[in-house]
Amino acid sequence: LFSFLLFFSSLFSPAHAAAASQDNEREREDYLFLQQEEGGADRIHPELQIYVQNVGERIARFSSRPQLPFEFTVLDNPVPNAWALPSGKIGINLGLLLELSSEAELAAVLGHEIAHATEGHTLQQIKRSAVLEFLQEGVHALVQEYWFSPLVDQSTTLSRQLILLKYSRTHELEADRLGIDTMEQAGYDPEAAVALQKDFLRLYKEKREGWLAGLFATHPPSEERVEANRLTSSRYSKGGAKGFSSYDRVVAPIREKKSAYEAVTKGRAALGKKKFCKALRYAEAGLAVEPKEPHLHQLKGEAQALLGKWEEALASLSLSISLNPDYFAYYLDRAAIFDKLGNEREAKKDRESAQRLHRDQNDPRRHDS
Repeated sequence: LFSFLLFFSSLFSPAHAAAASQDNEREREDYLFLQQEEGGADRIHPELQIYVQNVGERIARFSSRPQLPFEFTVLDNPVPNAWALPSGKIGINLGLLLELSSEAELAAVLGHEIAHATEGHTLQQIKRSAVLEFLQEGVHALVQEYWFSPLVDQSTTLSRQLILLKYSRTHELEADRLGIDTMEQAGYDPEAAVALQKDFLRLYKEKREGWLAGLFATHPPSEERVEANRLTSSRYSKGGAKGFSSYDRVVAPIREKKSAYEAVTKGRAALGKKKFCKALRYAEAGLAVEPKEPHLHQLKGEAQALLGKWEEALASLSLSISLNPDYFAYYLDRAAIFDKLGNEREAKKDRESAQRLHRDQNDPRRHDS
């Protein structure tokens, strides 16, 4: 938290230009930190990560600030969402990628997030909001947590608040317009942005589960945005790549296992309602579809632990770690289990591993102001 506060304070000071390289390095650290908060980077679909990075770079070349060190990361999170940090670090959840139907729609999403980064929308939202003050006073956000284990106490951080910041109407319209401009210059069909916004508006009106807590919490769709996208798109001649087949080649094999990722969300909801046996059934059903998904092994381990099956829980959490050794929460969960089993040495090792991955855990700086 301390480094985050330093970073954003510097953005509003005259010394910002002189400290640019240091700030970029700090934001790089915060980007990794934010990935941890949102479920960790997806490690079981490397071809998807490469694909998204390539599409993002293709669009970013036509943005107003192509010199930014753009980076695009797929996050192992079934909640449909995407977000951007000021220096071009962008995250997109697996849950959103599974809902898109073409490369052009992906280009529309990434173009929109790129615009938020290049036009300073995130910074303006932070400056306008009372987030820093709230955090310094120790106020905790009342939000539904998808990724934080019921076995481990968690606190709200600035990075999580960044994801919850709602963009203004003006910012959303500008990001839509600039996103369409850049995707068209990159060779994509801008009509995809119109169709996608129409789909988003339909889902918003239907109050679809997951969407309201994810993408729509910060990027609310509207009739105005649909019409504005249509007007922007009409300035361009018909044509441009849609990329249905290229998108399907990468995403279709993963989409076939969508029920496994939905099982994570349903299982976490069951845990929240203290329905531990039901959560365990969701985990086992999901693993039957995708045995390599580490969050499902984590869910299974948490349910087993809460049912008092400590040895089984230990095995499940160890599987999560073997599949993705770079996500802090697996280590915290396993540390809690080692504590229950009286193995203080292994519990300490796991907590240290978690702290290395996620500097906020057990870090006294998190409470500094």
